[in-house]
Amino acid sequence: MIQFALRRVFGFVGPSSDSPNGPFDNLKLVEVTKELGTAGTRVFILPFASLPFYGTSKSLAAYAMVERAFEKGYLEPDRVVVEPTSGNTGLALAEILNTLGVPFVMVVSRKIAKSFEETLKEKFRAFVLEVEDPTSTEPVMSYIRSCPKGPFVLLVKLPINFCPTDEPTGAIAYSKKLVQESGGRIVMLDQYNNPANPEIHRKVTAHFIHHELKRIGLEGYRINIYLSGGTFGTALGLSQYFANTNLDIRLNVVLPSGDDIFGVVDLRAAKLRTFFKSLEEVNRLNNDRLVRILEMKRPIERISRLWSLNEQVFGKLSSQLTLDVTGGYSSLLALSALLDDLRANPDGAPVNIVLFHDSAARY
Repeated sequence: MIQFALRRVFGFVGPSSDSPNGPFDNLKLVEVTKELGTAGTRVFILPFASLPFYGTSKSLAAYAMVERAFEKGYLEPDRVVVEPTSGNTGLALAEILNTLGVPFVMVVSRKIAKSFEETLKEKFRAFVLEVEDPTSTEPVMSYIRSCPKGPFVLLVKLPINFCPTDEPTGAIAYSKKLVQESGGRIVMLDQYNNPANPEIHRKVTAHFIHHELKRIGLEGYRINIYLSGGTFGTALGLSQYFANTNLDIRLNVVLPSGDDIFGVVDLRAAKLRTFFKSLEEVNRLNNDRLVRILEMKRPIERISRLWSLNEQVFGKLSSQLTLDVTGGYSSLLALSALLDDLRANPDGAPVNIVLFHDSAARY
């Protein structure tokens, strides 16, 4: 019954030749060559802001994980979902699960962006619980026991020393502890290890990019794709897809060094991620030519330099297109890496695509 409700409400039918992404057909590849003044090389951005479920790249992963959970029978009546997140995945899951009547516990760092917390309160009447002792799950369990049947959203904020913004290990550990101590009532979707995460980016994001390159007539050119990495589900899904094509593509995965960026991890943390390890393996099988890992120093400073361009130029373009093509922190991190490459080599790849994982509206 719930599986039917999921498909009826959200209707994902998968790619086809006429409609590459089902209900995610409102994805658009937007050319910004003129706006950036990059004569000699074409630049496109792929904004996810037009997607349902709060319009980020994590909207896809959230949808796919919920769909898989229902298909596997994990979300039986009275089950509660818990997920560690820096924000975007949690917002998407809150909307999807609330619509389906499933309670949701979102575990975050206390440094979560205020905008995320305010949205959760306003839209879902989320209750905020600040946990002082991360060794105890009793405050969360007590809240769950006190709630009547039906959906709710609980935002659990952990101490910064236990759960920094850029390192979700503490939130992951606390979520797993909730699962272990719940007697089977709580389930974790686990965006960091759930195969539905890279799979939907292989089926939707990569498929869409290929579809657009073919439509525009750019399949035969050398192509650079720039993106940042958090769970590395997007990067892995893209690598798995493009490894099986004849396209001359390189994925440039940009990671911050020295500053915390919401939703993005540094190289040290990346090496602990399951999908990052799989990404390295895909790259190894492709003679280390498919994926390039970039560390960006002083990322906050670099992002700040682009913010006026983001608001003025991309903001104006957003009004013209009636589509939000501004970038959030993780998006501008990737854009900054592209601009660095173009300054160093103006005659670089003829075609460049930057994934705008989220928009400035999230900040």
